[in-house]
Amino acid sequence: MSDELEPKDLDWTSIAVQSINMSHDAANSQMDIKFRSLICYGLNEQCLHLWLETLCSCEDIVSKWYHPWSFLRSPGWVQIKCELRNTCILRIQSEYRLGADW
Repeated sequence: MSDELEPKDLDWTSIAVQSINMSHDAANSQMDIKFRSLICYGLNEQCLHLWLETLCSCEDIVSKWYHPWSFLRSPGWVQIKCELRNTCILRIQSEYRLGADW
């Protein structure tokens, strides 16, 4: 399992977001439901830790959307990334899948 997103992964991530938006917009789902589904999708596809790293490494985005005291603007996000990566490894071993529907 690589710890870096490649260009093909970014396309795949965009497809994941579009897929969730399309399916959830049809049901008039709220943003929190869409976000929960995206988290489940990222865990199921073993890439949530990569998404977090990409987000937190983008200082322009993080400083624009998160308060200075936010966890995502602190060095602590690296610990969460490691835990998410471990969760992905456990998911591979146990073969569970989270429902990404609402």
